[in-house]
Amino acid sequence: ALFVAPCPAEALAEEAAHEAKAARTAGRCGADAAPRPCCPLLGHGLLTWPVEIRRGIATYLAWHEVLLAALLCRAWRSLEQDVTLWWAHFVLMWPKHAARQVERVKGPQDWRLLFRTRWRRGHRDGDATQED
Repeated sequence: ALFVAPCPAEALAEEAAHEAKAARTAGRCGADAAPRPCCPLLGHGLLTWPVEIRRGIATYLAWHEVLLAALLCRAWRSLEQDVTLWWAHFVLMWPKHAARQVERVKGPQDWRLLFRTRWRRGHRDGDATQED
């Protein structure tokens, strides 16, 4: 068998690559750098977004998906309790009933509670029509 001596440049490059991988795994950019998370957008990234943007994203989800997402973390849980989000879901599910509710009760309303109450009632409230 023929023995081939490793090239010193390849050995140095391999060692540098190994050190860089170890630094990334440890959450460091360099030898003296402070620790940082490996994936900065996972978990706490949603918390830094404005509530209007998070609410806008959540309105594209079905209401039951919002409830499931609320089990993931505190950010989704606080978003699930947002009254304005439930106003959007209420209007999508029952547009005529939402318009009547706005006319009937002036001022702020707990749309989250109204949505849950309406959903539990189902078609037994005398207001279930094809348009609603």
